[in-house]
Amino acid sequence: MKYTVAYRVVLGAALVWGGLARSAEVDPERAAAYRAVAALSSGDPAQRDKAAKALIDLGADARRPVFEASRSEDPELRARAADLLLKLPWFLPDDSPEVRKLLDGYGKLDVEKRKEVVEELSKLTQHGHDALVRLIEEEPSDDVKWAIVSTVRLSFRDVVLERFRTLETNDVDNAPVLAAAGHAWLPKDVAKGEKLLRRSLAVDQERPANDAGEVEAAFDRLQNLALLAGRYDDVAELLRLRARRGAVDEEGEPTKAVLHLFATHAQFGPLAGFDKDLQTYRAQLNDPRVMFAIGKAYERCGQQALAAAIYRSAFLIDLVSIEDRFSQGDFLMRQGWLDLAEAQFAAVFDLASDHSAEHRRQQIAVTPEIDTANAHFRMAQVAAARSDDQTAAEQMEQAMDLHHKARGLLRGTTEQAMRQEIDWHRLRAARTKGDTIAIQHALDGLVGPPIANPDIANDVVPMLREMGRTDEAKRMFDQAYETIQTVALERGSDPKNNLAWLCARCGERKGEALRMADEATRAMPDNAAFVDTLAEAHFQVGHYAEAVRLETKVVGARPSDRFLKGQLKRFQAAADEAKKKGE
Repeated sequence: MKYTVAYRVVLGAALVWGGLARSAEVDPERAAAYRAVAALSSGDPAQRDKAAKALIDLGADARRPVFEASRSEDPELRARAADLLLKLPWFLPDDSPEVRKLLDGYGKLDVEKRKEVVEELSKLTQHGHDALVRLIEEEPSDDVKWAIVSTVRLSFRDVVLERFRTLETNDVDNAPVLAAAGHAWLPKDVAKGEKLLRRSLAVDQERPANDAGEVEAAFDRLQNLALLAGRYDDVAELLRLRARRGAVDEEGEPTKAVLHLFATHAQFGPLAGFDKDLQTYRAQLNDPRVMFAIGKAYERCGQQALAAAIYRSAFLIDLVSIEDRFSQGDFLMRQGWLDLAEAQFAAVFDLASDHSAEHRRQQIAVTPEIDTANAHFRMAQVAAARSDDQTAAEQMEQAMDLHHKARGLLRGTTEQAMRQEIDWHRLRAARTKGDTIAIQHALDGLVGPPIANPDIANDVVPMLREMGRTDEAKRMFDQAYETIQTVALERGSDPKNNLAWLCARCGERKGEALRMADEATRAMPDNAAFVDTLAEAHFQVGHYAEAVRLETKVVGARPSDRFLKGQLKRFQAAADEAKKKGE
C-alpha cells in the first residue's frame, strides 16, 4: 500500500502513542504530548495551532515527543517541531541552579547567543556537559551543535567523554552528533571512533553547515590515524574528499587539502591516483608549494633532472614578495625539505635590502631589519632541524640584534626566553665539540632564572647531574615540572604528555612518565608526538622492543623528521644490544 509522507508520519505518531496509551495512567502528560504532535500534521491550520499551544502548555513533558517529530521525514512537520523546540523549556527539574540559569530563555536566543551558552556550559565541571548531551541531540541548529562538538574534541576528561558515548548513533544522519560521538569514542575504541567520524564527514558532504573548522579537525584526526597505521592511500583519499569542500581558499590559493595531497604524494608515493590528481587540480599546479611537492614526488621516482627543473621554476614564480617567500619556506619546513626551505628564507635577505633601497628613494619609512630578523629566526630553525646548533645560535644572535635595532616586538616569547634558547644551542654545540670550558660557561648561563622552554631542561638536567651539580639539576627539573602544570591549568589542557616527556628525557620519575605517556596516548591516539613520548618512556624503563615498535609508527608518519629518525636509531641500538645480552 502506498502512503503519502504526511499520512506515514501521522500513522507513525499514532502507533507510538498507541504504545504509550497502555501506560497512560503512569505518564498521561507524555501521552497527551504524542497526541498533540500527531495533530501538528493536520491539514486544518486551526488544529495545528491548537496542538502547538497544547504542547507549549505541557512544557518539559513535551520535549521528547516534539524532538522526535523534529526528525520526521515530513519537512513541514520537521520545521514546525523545530520551531516548537525553541519555545519549550530547555532545563530539567534536576538540573543544577547554574545550568537552569544558563538555559532559562535559551530558545529565545539567536544562534550566536546560544553558542555563548554552550561555551559557558562547557566550563561547568559537574552538570554542564549533561546539558550539552541533551542540546546536541535536540538543538535545531547544526551551527550550535558544531560548537558543542568543539568542546568534546578539546576535552581530556573521560567522565565528560563517557557522557557523549551514550549518544544514540544508529540510523542517525546528523553530522555534528556523529562527530561528537566519534571524538568521544576514540580514546576508548579507536575503530568505533574512526567509523563515526567518517560517517559524520559523509553526512557533511551532503548537508554542509557552519562547522567553525570542526570538519577540518575531524579530517585531521582521521588522516593522522591513517598515517600512524601506514595507510598512505587512505590518507590521499581523505584529502581528496576534503578537497571537495573547496580546492581554493578565499584568496584563490590552494587549500590545505590540496597542498597536503601533493605533499603526501611526495612523502609516500607517488601514490595511486597521482596522474589523475594532476589533472583534477591542474588550476593549482602553478602554486610554488604544489610545484615543490610535485618535484619531490618525481625525485622519489629517480627523475632528478625533472625535479630540479620544477624546483627552479617554482623558485622563480614569485621573485619580489617577502611574505610569499616566508609562506613557501614555512610549508617546506613543515615537510622536512630543509634545503628548499633554506633557499626561500635566504632569498629574503636580498629582497629586504632591495625593498629598503626602493622605499628610501620614495621616502617611505620602513624597517627592513624586521624582515631580515624573521629570516634569520627561520634560518635558525632550519639549522636546529639539522642538529647544527652552532649555526642555529649564530642565526638567532643575528636575529635578536636586528630585532633590537628595529625596536621590534617579540610574539609568543620573551627576551629572556630567546637568550636561553641561544645559550642552549651553544651548550649543545660545545657538547658536540667536547669543549668543557664552553659547556661550563653555557650551563652557568642557564642555571639562574626558571627555564621558559622545558625542552632545554631535558638536556641540561642530565648534564648537571652528570657533573655532580645535583641540587641545581633537581631545582631546574622541579621548576620545569611546575611550569608545565601551570601553563596547562591556564589553558585548560592536559599536561600528561608534556610532563611525561620532561620526566623521560630528564631520567626522572620514569614510572610516572610511562603511566602519564600511556594515558595521554590513549586519550589522543592520533597524535604522533604523544606516541613518540610513549616510545621514549618505554625506552627509559628498558622496554626497548616496544620503544622500537612505537617509534617505527611515528617515523612512518613523519619520514623526513631527522630527530625522530635519530630516536628510532637510538632505540633500535639498545634493543639490539639487549638481544645480544639475552635480556
